[in-house]
Amino acid sequence: MKKIFLFVLLILTPIILYSQVKDSVKTYFLGEIVVTAENKAITKAANTVEISGEDIMDRNSFQINESFRSVSGVNLFQNGRNESLIKLRGFDQRQIGMFLDGVPLYISYDGTTDLSQLNSITIGKITISKSMPSILYGTNTLGGSVNIISDEPLNGINTFLNLQYGNQYGGAFKNTGKYKSLYWLLSGNYNKSNGFELPASYSPTKNEDGNKRDNSSFKQKGFNLKTGLTLPGANFINVFFSKYFNSKDVPTNIYTISPRYWRYTIFDNTTANIISDLNIFKELKITTNIYTVNNYNILNSYNDNTFTTQQKNYAFASTYDDYSTGFSILPELSINKIFSAKFALQFKKDTHNEQPNVSQPYKKFALENYSAGIEKNIDINNFDFTGGIITNYLKITEANGNPLRSDLSSVNGHIGIGKDIIGKDFYLYLNASNTTRFPTLKELFSELLGKNIPNPYLSEEKGWNFEIGTKYANERFGNINFSIYYSYVKDMIFQVLVSSNKYQYQNIPKIILSGIEMSYKKPTKYADINFNFNYLYAKNKSDLSSDKLEYKPEFTSNLILSKKYESGFEWQTEIFYTGIRYGIDGDTREWRNLADYTLINLRISKNLFHIVNLFLRADNILDKYYETEYGFPQQGRNFKIGSEIKF
Repeated sequence: MKKIFLFVLLILTPIILYSQVKDSVKTYFLGEIVVTAENKAITKAANTVEISGEDIMDRNSFQINESFRSVSGVNLFQNGRNESLIKLRGFDQRQIGMFLDGVPLYISYDGTTDLSQLNSITIGKITISKSMPSILYGTNTLGGSVNIISDEPLNGINTFLNLQYGNQYGGAFKNTGKYKSLYWLLSGNYNKSNGFELPASYSPTKNEDGNKRDNSSFKQKGFNLKTGLTLPGANFINVFFSKYFNSKDVPTNIYTISPRYWRYTIFDNTTANIISDLNIFKELKITTNIYTVNNYNILNSYNDNTFTTQQKNYAFASTYDDYSTGFSILPELSINKIFSAKFALQFKKDTHNEQPNVSQPYKKFALENYSAGIEKNIDINNFDFTGGIITNYLKITEANGNPLRSDLSSVNGHIGIGKDIIGKDFYLYLNASNTTRFPTLKELFSELLGKNIPNPYLSEEKGWNFEIGTKYANERFGNINFSIYYSYVKDMIFQVLVSSNKYQYQNIPKIILSGIEMSYKKPTKYADINFNFNYLYAKNKSDLSSDKLEYKPEFTSNLILSKKYESGFEWQTEIFYTGIRYGIDGDTREWRNLADYTLINLRISKNLFHIVNLFLRADNILDKYYETEYGFPQQGRNFKIGSEIKF
């Protein structure tokens, strides 16, 4: 791997030295994998959603997770490890390809990442591809893909400050600029919370007395640096580095008879990557992305809720040290309409180092992913066509000294077609895709503190996704999107109880995730309307005892009403509904129905002199009690005030 990095750096060095030109920074985001403006077929013949930088800022949150709450088909929730995760049309986050500027965004051990650990100050937009992701994203995109894209610098030198006070408080800054061929983005943040308040309607339990949620504080600080050069011939190179120094508590389950007292005293992340976009000659462009990611955390388990001693047999101080290193090479051939295509070559190595307790030796597990694919997007007689094929390969390279299992491989593809059928207002599309997700190191080898039996011979998850939809855009009547989707997943991986006190990750033969999704947007004289609705049919067709699936809401609906005035005043009302969900009681293993809930948020702001924006936000204004996972209540009514300053 070191030889590969040195080889690439040797190629890029003379290009950097030859970069003294005055070209402007490109008009799209360099971190994009699928550039929306240049890939009409794959974006139109699929269900693709973009969250703009303005939408991200309107959430008034230091963390990026809140930006997903209003997206149709996306369910944002907090799990029992105090991680903020998403589900996309019923697919768990580990089954979705998550990226930051094209860099896989997950902890290499378990395939997920806590989205509340990523600061929003540097983010320019988010692209979500449902059901049929581009093959340029590589493997492990069973349920779609999400690319979180860092902001692009503006002309001149610009500084942005964000100060907030409320349930959490702190500040963040961003400085961007361009000078000749050099451009940069520098940001930093510091924010913390001493814990959140539970709703007034909460009834005390043995594990939680109410008022402020026990063990719910956190602290976050970090910085990001992104710098690049414009090169001759519309070529670009970009270097990104980020470092987060975080810590967080893990609230206990309020119902369990065996509460755990956990705190992540260290929850750090380091990410570095180099992106280049080079026009080799007129007909060939090559985009490369070389990256390395380290997630390092220390989890302390204590005797009791004083969080002072660690003598009992369930107390420990474990260390996880995870690395993901890899590269992607994306050549684009553009000779003519027929002889044009995009190619993808990708490699990734995931390494997990684990010390279960301070007195125990480290364990090491590692795997490698390879993929190669081709994608063709074309417009013929006003028909948009997209098709792609990709081959994926998984190799286990380290199993803590144990025998290595055989390799896994798959061949996947997609096809989509779309057309304007009534002028240019009404667009009809349909697509089909075959996708795969390989098991994670956790699913293969984890013992979960002695509670889990490893299963190194798990098969890959295999999915077949189908969608038909319409997109209607009319200045008078607004934008209306409607789609019907169906996903059949074979060998989905679940944690199964195999004895009275032992679990194991196993393949489940047949899972169905299907539904109906619609959205409506319309600016009016009195308010801008943004409404969406999703119905999800999620069933386990293999389990004879129950066909339920955990934490996959049957109904979600979001309504945002907002208005901006020339005076600089703005208001926004947000209504989020989640209905019909099931969870499993960890003590009894019985299914529990989780109560439906509706959250209502209100935001007002006033812009002064086009420099300062003052805001007041009230979230969960009705003080609604709700749980996103069984036994883990969320915060009640909370207020925050803040200012956003640009100069």
